[in-house]
Amino acid sequence: MSHLSKLSLQSNRIVDIGTGLLALTSLTELYLSENGIERISGLHTLVNLHTLDLSINRISELDGLETLTELREFWVRWLVLSSCSRC
Repeated sequence: MSHLSKLSLQSNRIVDIGTGLLALTSLTELYLSENGIERISGLHTLVNLHTLDLSINRISELDGLETLTELREFWVRWLVLSSCSRC
């Protein structure tokens, strides 16, 4: 699965990203909208990511995205943010 380029995990009741995505360094698109994610973690190795959808989650801080320098589309609608290091 290390060559996986697109992954859609929308509406799966995910609350923690954890370390499950760390090895998927070839991902270019990741869709995690409509879950219960509260904090961004475990995305720092996804350096080829072009599209990231975190919309409709419980995230309050957009931190930990500094290594995602290839990110072109970043969807975060319907979040209540208190901090954003990349905004």
